[in-house]
Parts: sequence; C-alpha cells; structure tokens
Amino acid sequence: METNNAFIATVAPVAAYKSPLQGIQLIEASAGTGKTWTLSALFARLIVEKKQSVDQILAITFTKAAAAELRDRIRRRLVELHSHLDEQTVKSEDYHPDEFCLYMGERYGNSSQRQQAKDLIHSAIVNFDQATITTINGFCQGVLVEQALASGMPLESELISDLSPLIHDIIYDYCRQQWRQAESLLVNYFLTHDDFSIGELAKFVTTMLSQSQAVIKKDSFDVSISAAIFRKTQRVFYDTQAMWQQQEKNIRTLFADNPTILSRYSTYLESRFEKVNQAFAANVLAVLDSKTIDALQWFSRETLDEKRSAASIKKDVYFPTHPFFDHIQELIAAVEKCKNQLSYHAKAFQYDLVLHTKKTLLERLYAQQAQSFDMQIKGLANALSLPDTGVVLAQNLRERYPTALVDEFQDTDNYQYDILKHVYIQPEARQCALFLVGDPKQAIYRFRGADVYTYLNAYKDVAPHNRHHLAQNQRSVSPLIGALNRFFQLNPNAFKQESINYQAVSVGSREHAPLIDLRESIDSNYQPLRLWYLPTPRSEDDKPKVTKEQCRTWTVTVIVHEIVRLLTGAAQKKVCLGERSVEGKDIVILVRSHFEAESFRKALALVGIKTAMQSRNKVFSTDEAADMARVLAAFADPHNEGKVRAVLASRLCGASVSHFMAWQADTKEWTKHLVRFQAYHQLWQQRGFIVAWRDFLAQEQVIPRLAHLPQGERVMTNFLHLADLLHEEYRQRVGMHQLCDWFAAQRQEPQESENAELRLESDENLVKIMTIHQSKGLEFPIVFVPSLWSPSSSKKGVPFYHQEEASTFDLSVSLSPEIKQQVKDEILREDLRLGYVALTRASQRCYLLWCPLNSRDADVAITVEQSALGHWLPQGELSIMQLAQHAPNEIGVQAVTDQALSGLPAMTKAEIPLSVLTPPFIARGYRLTSFSSLNHSTKAHHQAQDESIEIKDDEGKPLFIDHEEDSAFARFNFAGKTVLAKNVGNCLHKIFEHADFTQPVSEWHENITKQLKAYGIIATWQAEVIQWLSEVMVAPLSPTLTLQQLGRDKTLRELDFHLPLTRFYPPTLMECLREHGLIVPDLAAQNITGFMKGSIDLVFEHQGQYFIADYKSNHLGHQLSDYQHDKLHTAMANNGYQLQAALYALALHRWLSQRLHHYQFEQHFGGVFYLFLRGMNGQGNQGVYSWRPTHELLNALNRIVGEH
Repeated sequence: METNNAFIATVAPVAAYKSPLQGIQLIEASAGTGKTWTLSALFARLIVEKKQSVDQILAITFTKAAAAELRDRIRRRLVELHSHLDEQTVKSEDYHPDEFCLYMGERYGNSSQRQQAKDLIHSAIVNFDQATITTINGFCQGVLVEQALASGMPLESELISDLSPLIHDIIYDYCRQQWRQAESLLVNYFLTHDDFSIGELAKFVTTMLSQSQAVIKKDSFDVSISAAIFRKTQRVFYDTQAMWQQQEKNIRTLFADNPTILSRYSTYLESRFEKVNQAFAANVLAVLDSKTIDALQWFSRETLDEKRSAASIKKDVYFPTHPFFDHIQELIAAVEKCKNQLSYHAKAFQYDLVLHTKKTLLERLYAQQAQSFDMQIKGLANALSLPDTGVVLAQNLRERYPTALVDEFQDTDNYQYDILKHVYIQPEARQCALFLVGDPKQAIYRFRGADVYTYLNAYKDVAPHNRHHLAQNQRSVSPLIGALNRFFQLNPNAFKQESINYQAVSVGSREHAPLIDLRESIDSNYQPLRLWYLPTPRSEDDKPKVTKEQCRTWTVTVIVHEIVRLLTGAAQKKVCLGERSVEGKDIVILVRSHFEAESFRKALALVGIKTAMQSRNKVFSTDEAADMARVLAAFADPHNEGKVRAVLASRLCGASVSHFMAWQADTKEWTKHLVRFQAYHQLWQQRGFIVAWRDFLAQEQVIPRLAHLPQGERVMTNFLHLADLLHEEYRQRVGMHQLCDWFAAQRQEPQESENAELRLESDENLVKIMTIHQSKGLEFPIVFVPSLWSPSSSKKGVPFYHQEEASTFDLSVSLSPEIKQQVKDEILREDLRLGYVALTRASQRCYLLWCPLNSRDADVAITVEQSALGHWLPQGELSIMQLAQHAPNEIGVQAVTDQALSGLPAMTKAEIPLSVLTPPFIARGYRLTSFSSLNHSTKAHHQAQDESIEIKDDEGKPLFIDHEEDSAFARFNFAGKTVLAKNVGNCLHKIFEHADFTQPVSEWHENITKQLKAYGIIATWQAEVIQWLSEVMVAPLSPTLTLQQLGRDKTLRELDFHLPLTRFYPPTLMECLREHGLIVPDLAAQNITGFMKGSIDLVFEHQGQYFIADYKSNHLGHQLSDYQHDKLHTAMANNGYQLQAALYALALHRWLSQRLHHYQFEQHFGGVFYLFLRGMNGQGNQGVYSWRPTHELLNALNRIVGEH
C-alpha cells in the first residue's frame, strides 16, 4: 500500500498551542511530544484570550486517572502563568519559564493587558473546582441528568459500572432455554466444548458488545437438513461401533495374517488399535475430534488401498476386505458433514446470543431504572440525533460549553464522535471551538471499543489548515530521538495503513539526565537504541526451523544477563544516570502477555533481582480472597463463634492454638472478641462495609502483622484491593448477604474485569515488568522490548477487519483468501501501533530484540516476517546491518549467541556476588518464625531496651531522656523525647541502607533529609546527625577496618534469609548455645516446622573474609563510657542478642557455602559485629561488640535447625 504523502504536506507548521481558538482543530501528538502540556496551554489561552470562565470549557479524556492528571496539569499551568505575569512575584535564581509562559509574557507586555490577563487567570484559579475535566462517560452522565427533559432520559437512574453479573445471567438463561429444545447431538457438542462454557461465552459477548459500532457477519445455512445429518451420523457411528465390538478379533487377525501387504503398517498398529478402542468406548462426540478421525482414517478402505507396499502394488495385491473398513469410510464422510453443520449452528448460536444479550440487557437495565456507561454514550448520541429535541439539546450544550478539548481522541468510537459532531461540527457552531488531540499511531485499545477508523474519518472532516502536529519530543534524549526517526523511516509505509504515517520529530527543550556506561564509552547516551539479534542458524535449508520457544528462551536469557550487567556496573559506579548510579526502578521490561511477564519474573528471581509486576491473575483466586470470605462471613453473622474463630485463626489476626485454649478457659476474654465482631457487624449495617473493614484493620492490628510475612506487601495489596472491589460492589448490592453471595460467585468463577487483576505492589527500586498496554502514557529511563519479532495469531478471537467504511466481525465458518488477508493485515496494523508505543517509552535507552522465527502451528507457517519487526525490517539481518551503518553512535547492533553470552556476567547464584534470594513459598500448615518470635516467647523474657529494628526486637516505646541538658552529645538525645525509639532506629537503618560509605557523610545530605522527614524527625537535627555519623564511619571495627573503607560493591544491605525448620525444638538450641558459652534466655518448648526468617543489616567482604554488621540504636547511657565492652556484653545478654548473633552467623555460613566455590569456614568467615551507634566514635572502640563463632558451633546449629 502506498503512503499518503498528502497527509504530511497538509500538517500546519504553526505551534499547536498558538492555533486559532475557534472551529475544529486537530492536533496529532506523537509519543512524548507534550499533548498534555499543549492542552493546558490551550486552556489558559481560552481563559485569557476568549475570556471564558473555567466552567465554559469542557475537557474530556478516556480514563479517570488521565482526567485527574489533566486537571492537575491545567491547574499548575494556570498558577505558573499567573506567577510569570505577576512582575511583583519574586522569582528564584533557577526560575526558567517555559516556551508558553514566554510567549504569553511577550503577548501581554502592556501593563493594562497584563493586569487583565492576571485577573482572568486568578479568577480561573479561584473557581477551578467548577471546571468540567472529566471522562467521556462522566460527561454523558452529567448531561443526561442536567438535560433530562431535552435528552428524554429518566430523571433518576442507577449507574452500573460492572455489567458482567447481568451478562452472565442473561447468557445462562438463554443457553438453558435454547439447549432444552435443541437436538441432543448439538446440545452435547455445546456442553463438551470449552468455547461454549458460560464463562467463555461471556467473554465473547463482552468483546462484541464493547465494539458495538462493528457489523457482525455470518453465513446463512439450511437448518432443515441438520436433524437428518445428525441422526445419520449417530446411526453410522453406532453401527460401526457394534461391528468393532463384534469383529475386533477377526480384524486383528487380518492384519496379523497379512503383514507384508501394507507398507510399514505394523510399526504403530497396536497404538492405532488402542485409539480405535478409545473412540468406540465413548459416544459419538468422540469421533468429532480431528485426532480421533485421523486415527480411524487408517482403517478406511481408501487408506488401506493407498498404503500398500511397493511389492503389493507391483503384484496388484490388495488388503483383504471387511465390512468394518467400509463402515469406517462411511463414518468419516458422515462425520465431515456433521462437523460442518455443527460449525454453522455454533456460529449462528453465537450470533443470536449477541443480539439476544444486547436486547435483553437493555430491557433489564430499563426495568431496574439503571444505565451502563455504554447506554449513556449511545443515549446521548441518539438524543442529539432527534430532529427537534436534539437541536435544542445541542444548542444548550454549546451555550454551556462553547469550547471542548478532547484528549486521547484516537481511543474514541463512532458514537462518541457523533456526540461531538452534533454539538460542534454544525453551521450553528461557527463561534465554538473543538480541539481533537490524539495520535493514531498509539491506537491500541480496540479490545476496549476504541476505533482508529473514527479518528481517520474525523481527520477528513478537519480543514487542512486546521491540522497540527506536535513536532518536538520532550521525552527522550537527542540520540534516541534520532535513532527512532531512522528506524521508523526505514519502511515508508511504517504502519501499513493509509493516512497513518511516521513524521520525524525533533528534540524538545526538556533537559534529561545523561546515561553513561564508562565500561563502553565516556560519551553520554551512547548508542541509545540497542538492536540485538539472534543470528539465523546455519543449515542446509534456506530457512532453518527456529521455534517460538527457542526465541523466548533466548530473549529471557539475553535480557536477564544485560540487567545483571547494568546493575553490576551501577554498583561499581560505572553505569550512571546523571550524578547517581542506575537503579532497578529505572528499568522496565515491556511484554505482550502475562505469561511472558512471568517468565522474566522467574528468571530475574533466580539471580536475586526483585521485580514489580502487574498480573492478569484475578485477585479473587488468591489466598487473600479465601481469608476475606471468612471476614465477610464473620461480619455478617458475628454470633456464629465458628466463623469468628476462622477469622481469628487466619493470617489477619494470627491467633494460635494456645490462644484459643486460653480463651476457652477465660470466657470473659473470649467474649471481648465476640463483642468486637458484633461491633463490626453494626458498623457495616450503619456505615457500610469499608468502614467496618478499616475499623477491623485498626482494632486487630492487621497491617503490622501482615507486614512481617514473606511477600507481606503483596498480601496487603491483595487485601486492600479486595476491600476496594467489595466497597464498589456494595454501592450496588446493599444487603450483607447479597454482597457475600456476590463475593462467593466471584471466587468460584471470576468475571473478566480489569478491576480484578492483581495490582502492582509498591515498586520502590524494583525492576518493573508490565504489558505494553499498561505502559501507555508512561516513560522510563531504560526499556527492554523483547518480543516484537512474534506475530499475533489470527486464530485467536473473532476475525475482525475493516471493509467499506465499516468495522466487521466475521462469524463465517470459512473465510475467503481475501478476507483472511484482511484479517491478518488488521492484526499486523494493531501490532505495529503496539510496537510504536513500546519503542517510544524510553527516555535514555531502548533495547529491541529480533529473532529469526520460522516455525509452524499445524499447517500454518509462523515467521518473523509476519510480525511488526518483520514489517519494519523486511530483509531481516540485512536490514539490521543497514540501519546500524547510518548511525553507529545512535544505534548499536549486536549478534548475541551462546558464545557472546559467555562473555557477560554469569547468571548463577553462586557467581553473582552478594545477591539476594526470593523468599520461599510457605505451605499451609507451616509456620514462619524469627529471632523476635523465639526471643519474645521465652519463659522469663527480659524486657529489651529501646531498639529499632522492626522485625527483630523493637517494642516501639517512646524514648525519654532524663538528663538531656547534661549531655554534650546529640547522639544520646537524637530526635528528642517524643519520637518512638522504633522510628529513631528505622531512620538510622534507612540512612545506612542507602548511603555510600566511601563518601563523606556531609555528602549524604539528600539521603539524611529524606529519612528524617519520612520518620517524623524535624530537620534541625540534620547537622548533628552528620557530625555523629561522620564519627561512626571512622570508628575502628578492628585495627585495620572502618565502615568508611567499604565500597558498595563490597556490601549487601538488608540480607533477608529463611532457614528451613523440620520439627525444630527451641530448647535444644538454647542448650547448645549455652554449652558454647553464650548467654541465652529460656526458650519455650514447642515443635516448629516451617521457616525461620530474618534480615541482616549489613554483610560485607573485607580482605577475602565475610562479616555481619548489625546496627543497634539502644540507649545505654549518656556518656561514651556507657558503651564500653562490659556494658555492651550486658546489653547483648539482657536483650537476647547473642541468640540473634548465632542465628545470623548460621544464616551467613549457609549463604556462603552456597555461593563461594571451595568455601572454607576458617578462611572465609570473618565474624559478627554489633554496632551500638550511640557509642561509636573515632577515638576508641566504644560501641563495637565483636564475636566470631567456632566452626564446631555452626555445625551443631546446622544439625539442630535441620541440614539444608
């Protein structure tokens, strides 16, 4: 297809934010070119130049999140512009107004004009809450309510956001009704095919309804002959089945007596007989399966004649006859006709189901006086199309909103555009303005109902001089922009679609931190587009076979190696983003599917790299959903003690058997629990579920308890997500039991809804993995795009294409070659737009991988040429080479083979220094314990002094200093009297966790400021903290060692460990430690099977030996003398720290034995340091407690805890 060069020629050169403020203006905003910046500038101009109030400007986008962002950006734009125009406002030295502010400042240079502009903007800021910045659904809903009489809609109606329960019920009722009177063979066909399960039919119908502007096409066929065909097939099947059962022995004898007539027929003869037995052991449906038919085919008369050996053919000898062979021949012919007729019925059923669901859904919603989002949009479009009332309604809207700004216009559809046309594209709307802002290259949401063809039709409605193009890319660094310009211009028909072309973009004014890898080049942003490819294997074939699985394995391996290489270089301060090292949070992998995402997550976990990943798995399928079901049951029926016990015994409340035994003996204490649950019940009744849930979290101290679990953040995220979904549903289902029933139904068969997809847990400093769809609108410093070499399958979903100005779903049984090609073209166009979105997310560097895919799925070839990359690089490796030759500093091309991978950092755990393992899965019935659990369950536990380590031994008590005025050292008074010791300790821990020990503490300014603020400590402590920690860093741990000597590559911060336990008996551990001279409190007698967890503050390597350092913020006194060795020894004993030290030593011992080749305890194990920070200084060894276990002790602990 030729490109439409006229499209490029008619784009107006004027900057979009300077465009006329009337008529229809179309602004094409390529990725990263600042469409939101432009929209906010246009909004400000409308306020100043058109003197419109904020409530006269309609701003529409397509998601609530986008609407919130747009609202925030517009408000900030107004504030910035007001400040810029106000000459009395004192500007800071680093104030740099952007292009728009400068433009407006020059335009309104006259003092009176400037004052008027300021007044208008000030009024807009004051009244900004009246601005209509909303989603298309929100706009339609508001209009239908405000203009109820003109729109003809009811004055009051309920909005139902999730139609899935209704659709599910309608489909169930329809299937039950239709299948009750259908032919038995047809009913059995439906019941035994996954595509006709209620869940799959609901997915199918939802897809069709979401794109309601599309035409649905189907075959017409003769229904009257179906019954005869079905009956004949069943008769022939049962006749053949009976003959086999009667004649099997004779048939087998025929083959045994004539082994040479057929060519190599005896090789698989027995397995073929077995398949015949399986086919005739079942009912007629079994032979409708293609594999079964293939097996039976071997025994047809026709096949037996074809498979004669060469000698038999020469002698004109045939295999003996038998009626069974003829029956098989007849059965195969009957089955072929039957399958064909069943296919027609299946497609017709789907077609009728869609029409029925659409009609019945509207009827039920009207009966309930309810509306869906789709109904609102169509309702407003239909109301505007009416000859009399529609004209009135459109005029009312023009008067209310003389200007409309529409964001993400490529995601619109016909009905939405019809609304805009009825209001703004009319002769009466000459003085109005409509701005359509979007990018057809980023139209990737067809599955949600978006229709890129609506955008292209709208393009034709806009006069050439009113079409604009944002030409400056603000997102990416200059070399990456140049590289992508070259890449997308390789194929003039880059998007395989008329009127969608790539226009080169230039570099914007936004500044970016440079990405520098000193191991490669001293130049910043060197080769920002990395195109790595798997060379085509050498073979005698022109195109050797390369499977998808081979390609996937290669991409995962290559990307994981490169992420390891980047993070290793960052730890060595050789890979930097501006003035800081690259971190995990700077990296994202953009995948096509959640299956692919899981592959990367597992591979990265194997090398100790943690990831943040949004999952398509449903939150209703999690263990947290099971716990939430128990909560609902107990809230709804608090007098049922069994239901209350189930919640108390869950992870949410953590009650053990001993708790229940104690409550059984103390009825007054047990009654308190029941009373609390009755209170939750009343809260739910009076104020709603979410209020009761929040009170439950607080009363039962759920959040701190869950935070200590492995994957605690994931668990808490799921619980909060489920609570949000319940709250949303509760607004539609008032009754307690109705909500419980809905939740149970969701757990049994979750409906397709993005709301139910697992949410992303906190992603601080984690490598991100997300789908390309999820990445839309986002940007990241380093992006990996692994799978654009893989074409999307044309077999999935209903065939879709665009023909004669109409989008079409084709339910025909067989498609013509022309239609098949149109379907493939449509899929490729979507893949190309998806690829464009992926490749334009990076701000500094983008990795693109290419594979020589050449495989087959059944009889269909699957090759890289069919993919987005195949379209952009039509000559494969030759195109890649040509691309690199033009811009070697912008585009880095590399063939990555197994040999090349061997030169990269190794991926095995043993060879990656100081890597962190992912916590193990804890099976049901297993316990997770820790030093804290053991220490706090002692028979005679000594109360620990104030400490800070959350999972270890902190009690969170306020720290009171009685003699503050007598102390000359801030370290003894740090944070004052009112800050919890836990917060003091956590603040210090976080400072050390993120610090570069080799830098002077005075350069930790940003880190210290951040942590003081995070833990509620006033900033005036900063100078004292810097002074104190400067002394800590030079305090001698040994005669030749200080913390200041430890580079980041020699340290591992916060090493999490999990020691497996099998019937572990703590008193045995206690006796062993005491025998080796350690002071350990009594430990409770209990058997523990599961894991012991912990987190070591610091593991470091020094002169070939590995050490543990644990920070302690305990307040032992007000003088340095209170931190001498004897005082530290007492603190270690009183707080059970010697037990802790022994467990940490065992964890490090095991960790080293797994990672160091030829590990020797005496050579490699250095020892344990407990650093009491308040006492450490550069003048002596106060505050430093050191201990080195014996090899004998660690071997004994290994035996007690359980060999690993």
